[in-house]
Amino acid sequence: MKNLIICFLVATFSFLFHPSGHASEKLSEKIINKLEAEIIVMVKREQAIRSKISKAGFSNVTAKDVENIQIVDNKNTSKIKEIIALHGWEVIEHLDNGAKDGLLLIIEHSDEDIEFQKTALDELSLFFEKGQIKGQDFAILTDKILLAETRKQLYGTQVEIKNGIITPYPIEDKKKLDERRKSLNLPAMSKYIKILEEFYKTK
Repeated sequence: MKNLIICFLVATFSFLFHPSGHASEKLSEKIINKLEAEIIVMVKREQAIRSKISKAGFSNVTAKDVENIQIVDNKNTSKIKEIIALHGWEVIEHLDNGAKDGLLLIIEHSDEDIEFQKTALDELSLFFEKGQIKGQDFAILTDKILLAETRKQLYGTQVEIKNGIITPYPIEDKKKLDERRKSLNLPAMSKYIKILEEFYKTK
């Protein structure tokens, strides 16, 4: 349940995804502006509900709260899949930073469609190699998929809060954790925990 909420920091339909190199519709400036506006609206909608829950306190999260988040996230996931199906993954290269970050956040919150997340990770790895997406986004999506498959995370991005204490979910080979984080330009794990403690006011 917490995975639906924690990641907000930083509906499954079948679509035919275009290969990374080809979009089915030319991305004019008008289309790009429209997509950017749509994505920002989607992000505002999902962040509004998460913000409300955050203010109420994570210990007070109800089943209804989780259901509401899932409804919004599933709707956003479906819309992003429509966008990708129509324009191809290279649409990422045309979005401004705000919309790009928003699109990645929605993918990270597509927890009920892990196959879409896995497809996205394969595609996004290419954009990461070209420096077009941040290491943080690559790390978050990687960790979420691993945990969903009941495996240990690699970068320690996913945590839970119990009694005001932030604890990472199980991590593979902890001795090399900071080395892996550094490779993606992420801060050391100890600093990351302090950032989360400040954000969630647990200290």
